[in-house]
Amino acid sequence: LSKGRLFLVCDAGERTLATYGPFEVTPTRRDFVARLREPLVFASLRFEWRGVGPVDVTVSPLVLSDDAGGERVFDQFAEQEWWKPMGRDVLVRIGEGKLHLTVGAPSDPAVPYKEWPAAARFASDTPAERDWKIDWAAFDSVVEKYYPWAVNVILLPLPGVPREASMEEARRIVAESGLARLAAEAERHLAERGWLADAYTYLWDEPEAKHYPVVDFVTGVIKQSAPRLLNMMTARGFPSALRHIDIWCPEIYSFDPVAAEQERAKGRHIWWYVAFSCRHPYPNFWIDYPALDCRAVFWLTWKHRIECFLYWSISNWWMVQDPLREQTFPNANGDGTLIYPGEDGRPIDTIRWENIREGLEDYEYFVLLRDAVNKARAAGRASSPILARAEQLLAIDDAVVKDYANWSQDPEVYLRARREMAQAIEKLM
Repeated sequence: LSKGRLFLVCDAGERTLATYGPFEVTPTRRDFVARLREPLVFASLRFEWRGVGPVDVTVSPLVLSDDAGGERVFDQFAEQEWWKPMGRDVLVRIGEGKLHLTVGAPSDPAVPYKEWPAAARFASDTPAERDWKIDWAAFDSVVEKYYPWAVNVILLPLPGVPREASMEEARRIVAESGLARLAAEAERHLAERGWLADAYTYLWDEPEAKHYPVVDFVTGVIKQSAPRLLNMMTARGFPSALRHIDIWCPEIYSFDPVAAEQERAKGRHIWWYVAFSCRHPYPNFWIDYPALDCRAVFWLTWKHRIECFLYWSISNWWMVQDPLREQTFPNANGDGTLIYPGEDGRPIDTIRWENIREGLEDYEYFVLLRDAVNKARAAGRASSPILARAEQLLAIDDAVVKDYANWSQDPEVYLRARREMAQAIEKLM
């Protein structure tokens, strides 16, 4: 029944490096994550308790990857002006223990050579039949800046066609833009730099059946001229009419687990996303929805073995004068707006953004536990009960998350499962 404040103090000799907290302890709130940012090689940790009643502290020293979680995305936008609309895609790459958010050029098929995302142009504006040369300097400088520590997903801004273009118009635009040559040169350059496996195209957003012939034609041009370049498509479901897609990215409400397995068997990758059409019982990041939605979506992502989570924007306030006082997206409060512009040019945090980070760190727990199970099994040093329980936790009990439309609304269920994962990781370390 103890109640009070707990502080974590990091000392180096007689000097205090940092103090973390306060962590508000109540009879029902007992678990906290301290994100230490100071070098701890020569430091010691101690706790200070300021409250009523005794307190015992158990530390789970789990180390998450440096590039895991969501808060470091702010560094990528340091050169932007926060009070101006960003309008850029945000992509969370999930896989092999790394969770990344990266920015790419907006998917605007009407603009032939979109910048990514710095100042210099991707290619010259001269017609394809004339001699021109792609200038990769600006593109490379951006990738080189972020790729080593945060970005390992690269949106390649190839020219597309307008959404309502006829097949005749599409053929003309593709020929004039030099798409085939650009795709081939991009494939060559990315392979040369070692970036090809992480690059993808995004030439059409949420195509309808009437668009399929043109979409299939455009993606086919890329696949013919650059067969190793991956085409990503945010089609709902997995339409067979689109024959040249390497990465399917359906909106969660349209996800089909059985069809997803069939596509995986064909060697295709599966991503997913939430947007305007995802309404309860499916999760979303809207202001009016429980904060748990922002966290649970990453448990769903783990259970369904989704490789990437795509979210279209974190700062969609271009339609309003004052995003802090106006609804930024009609009929979807907070859609595409997870942070807000501060008067000092720095981002204003939100409860939703913090819970997204918590969800990403939950995902990292799954990765740590999976790796610990594999290492313990390879070394033959873990008892079978521990391994069995760890594998149950990795599968996620249906009482926590059953599938993409059925998941617990009780936050304590997730916290309890995370505690168990931490204990299992420690036992297997």
